[in-house]
Amino acid sequence: MNFSNYRITLDVQKSKTQASIPVHYKDTGNRLYITLTDGGNPYIIPDGCRVVLVANRPNPEINPPLVNDCIIENNAVVRYDFNKNTASVEGMHKCELRIIGSNNELITTPLFLMVVDQRVVYDDVIADDEDVAALTALGIIASEEARVRAETLREFAETRRDEA
Repeated sequence: MNFSNYRITLDVQKSKTQASIPVHYKDTGNRLYITLTDGGNPYIIPDGCRVVLVANRPNPEINPPLVNDCIIENNAVVRYDFNKNTASVEGMHKCELRIIGSNNELITTPLFLMVVDQRVVYDDVIADDEDVAALTALGIIASEEARVRAETLREFAETRRDEA
């Protein structure tokens, strides 16, 4: 199977979130290529460095951070290969790269977001009877109905908060 490749660029001199990538729940056939710049110029990762992807996942009291080594290609591009834990939690993951030098010097990149979404059935899709039977057997319709209920409750709570 060929990998699906995401490509983003992060400027190590900037501090705001710089990219967002949509990821399907439990996908493992993805690679993320990150090109680093330093004030708009290419950032060259010195030999002997290690790069680690750190992702704070939703509900940190339940879901520990994701911490995985990356591959440095040609001292210029960081490659992260998704694994079974990368997209195992739905929601917004706040991610960063940590470049660790041979003497434990540290450079941390700005944040980027990985938005993991498990929705397969969307509100505007009308399925035929065979599709409904298959989706029901997989439990997808029940999870989508739960998502819609949760979103309705969230919107109600948000309205109440705004009124208060």
